[in-house]
Amino acid sequence: MLTREELKTFLKENNVIGFSVAMIIALTLKDLIAAIIGSLLVPSINLFLISLQIKSFSKYLPGGDKIDLSPVLKSFFTFLLTFLVVYLSITTFFQVLDKK
Repeated sequence: MLTREELKTFLKENNVIGFSVAMIIALTLKDLIAAIIGSLLVPSINLFLISLQIKSFSKYLPGGDKIDLSPVLKSFFTFLLTFLVVYLSITTFFQVLDKK
């Protein structure tokens, strides 16, 4: 049976709590970025394309199938912005650690 002290030691040595907090923050950040991109960026791109006389991202194929690029753009920009935020956070974190 695992004792309380062994559990504390395991949690501290393996940074389980820090990892858990990082996962919660990452999941919340992902949702926030997806909302920003879905609500602001993609509609802005749609408005720009409409001003260029392009009605939408949808193109119709001969068989009646439809290609919709909006979800692809949302996923791409979500990945790009998430990567950028995580990269900047990590580099800033290590710069602060190096100064100490």
